[in-house]
Amino acid sequence: MDAIYQDVLGTNQPIKTIFARHGANNVKLAMKCFKELYGKSPNQLRHLTADGGISDNHE
Repeated sequence: MDAIYQDVLGTNQPIKTIFARHGANNVKLAMKCFKELYGKSPNQLRHLTADGGISDNHE
């Protein structure tokens, strides 16, 4: 999931494309897991980071 997180923040690729490239066959489930792990959906995280609302350091 860490590689997906980095791609969400570091690329402008569609979220579904990122998940598929990293082997997520069930994108809906993968997005749910992402949100549980990071507290935000991939889209929310991307927008907050772009707006300067949060740091890209999730550790």
